[in-house]
Amino acid sequence: MFGCSEAPFVGYLVDKDGILPLPEKVELTANYKQPTTVRDLRKFLNFYRKFLPKAAHIQAPLHEFLKNSKRNDKREVEWNAEAINAFNQCKNQLANVTLLAHPSQDADLALMTDASDFGLGASLNEITSHGFKPLGFFSKKLVPAQTKYSAFDRELLAAYSAIKYFLLDFVPFVMQIYLC
Repeated sequence: MFGCSEAPFVGYLVDKDGILPLPEKVELTANYKQPTTVRDLRKFLNFYRKFLPKAAHIQAPLHEFLKNSKRNDKREVEWNAEAINAFNQCKNQLANVTLLAHPSQDADLALMTDASDFGLGASLNEITSHGFKPLGFFSKKLVPAQTKYSAFDRELLAAYSAIKYFLLDFVPFVMQIYLC
C-alpha cells in the first residue's frame, strides 16, 4: 500500500509515529465477556500484552486460575471479587493502550525495570529531547521459589529477564532500576 499515512498489519495499526492494536480489536476486548473456561481466560490474558505496563501485576489474580492447567483446559473458572476486579482492570487498560514508538537507529535506549513481591516489570524506551518514548513493555509473574528472593535479587532478576526479553545482549542502553 503506497501513499497511506497508516496501514493495518497482522492485528496492528502502523503509522509514522508507532504501532497500536487495531481499534476494532481493542473494542472487542472492551466488550469481552467474562471468560467461563480456563482456555478462554488464557486467550484473553495473552491479548496485546506487550502494550500493557505492569500486566503481570494486574493479571496476577487471573493467573491463579491457570495453575496446574493444560493448554486447552475446559474447566470452569470460579470467579471471585478480586478476579473480577482484575479482569475489569485489564479491559480498561486495553482500552487505553500505549502507542509503541518505532525505534530510531541513532537514539539512545533506556531500560527501566522494577520488581515486587510477586512480579517483574520493565519498559524499553527511546531517549528523546522531550523525554522517553516507549518501545515495549515486559512483565512476568514470579514462580513461588522466586518470591523468596531478596528485594535486591528480584531487581537483578527483573533486569536480567528484561535484557533477555528485549534481546539487548549486545546493544548499548542505559539501565534504570527502581529500588524503593
